[in-house]
Amino acid sequence: MLKFIATIALMLLISSSVAAQSITLDHVDGLVSPGVIASNAPIVFHMRMTVINTGELKGSTNGFVLYSPDNAVWQPPVSAHTGALTPYYEANVFVNEFGIDGSGEDTIAIGGFSINVAKYVPSGFDEIVLTITTQVASSESGKTICIDSSFYKPSNTWKWSTTWNDPLIPTWGGPYCFGIDTPTSAESDADALLPFEFALHQNSPNPFNPTTSIRFDLPRSTPYRLLIMNSLGQMVNKIEGFGATGENEILFDGSSLASGLYFYHLRAGELNASRKMLLLK
Repeated sequence: MLKFIATIALMLLISSSVAAQSITLDHVDGLVSPGVIASNAPIVFHMRMTVINTGELKGSTNGFVLYSPDNAVWQPPVSAHTGALTPYYEANVFVNEFGIDGSGEDTIAIGGFSINVAKYVPSGFDEIVLTITTQVASSESGKTICIDSSFYKPSNTWKWSTTWNDPLIPTWGGPYCFGIDTPTSAESDADALLPFEFALHQNSPNPFNPTTSIRFDLPRSTPYRLLIMNSLGQMVNKIEGFGATGENEILFDGSSLASGLYFYHLRAGELNASRKMLLLK
């Protein structure tokens, strides 16, 4: 079996209370239909880290494996962290690669840690932390690529921990498998008619008191989730709905919140974006 191992490293220390977390495959760019990815086009896997309960996450290390049960091959992957962990892991956020050649085991690791007692990933953190981009040729059509949990290659472990000797395994919903297809010319023409990209706009008015409008654009109708975070990274509000194709608008009411800087983060299909807003009472 050819295996393309994409390993995400997230070494976890939790001081004070334990933080329940999950690692998920948030979404995949390059789908032509649910569960089917396109050939001859970039494929981007977006990995999400979520902190559910109160805790102080000082570092992290996990692993994921992409593999082909029927020996599909791929272009050597390109990986990048999104910067979402940088404000919390002030000591270092890194992406390491091992044996990147498009076949066998292509291992990718993202990790980070904090040595400052005042810096940690807070409860309510819910962000894309890593993207892995590759591509397959049309000759691979009809084959399959899957993603599942695996090990972080340097340490051969996949865990979270309250101390280095007290492992906690975060939740993971995989494996997820995707067939490889070649888009028809009709599908390509239809995609060309859609807006070029998703967009999350700056709220207006800004500063605001107590209501403000948050607008975003979608190339197709899809469910969305809008998270409101305070300056400590704690989630203070969540709005969910089904967005329409084109322009969408949410009227946010901050009556129950204190004055200060807030962040709003939107997830809607392939869209993941964040902006700042200021509440002045």
